[in-house]
Amino acid sequence: QEVMIRDGGLEWVTIAEAGNNPEPIRALVSRRLLEDESRLDKEPTLLIATGKGKVRAGIFSRQHLLTSGLECSTALPVVRDAKKRKMNVIMVDPNVHGDRLGMVTFEKSMEHLFRRWEKEECSEPSSS
Repeated sequence: QEVMIRDGGLEWVTIAEAGNNPEPIRALVSRRLLEDESRLDKEPTLLIATGKGKVRAGIFSRQHLLTSGLECSTALPVVRDAKKRKMNVIMVDPNVHGDRLGMVTFEKSMEHLFRRWEKEECSEPSSS
């Protein structure tokens, strides 16, 4: 994750405090997006989410990571490519509270990171 943070210009953003859990819900977000949130409307954004299990943000396979290295078992190549293309990157960490709570954590992350779009959709008059 440290290499992706450095190479991708990413920063941890807290979605929800830890409460009774050992860690807060966080996501890695492009610094440029944190500096100017309107980039979400103007530029493409790449959303990276790992699958269910014990893997964390940007890591697709722990075993593959140990045997094959960073390039093929993490989102590192995709993050680098997104940065070259001037894309925003949002990388959620759905397994921070374990795989049982993965979907709840993912939903909280999406709501926090993209809630402004939901508010806009709710305020638009229906075309019926």
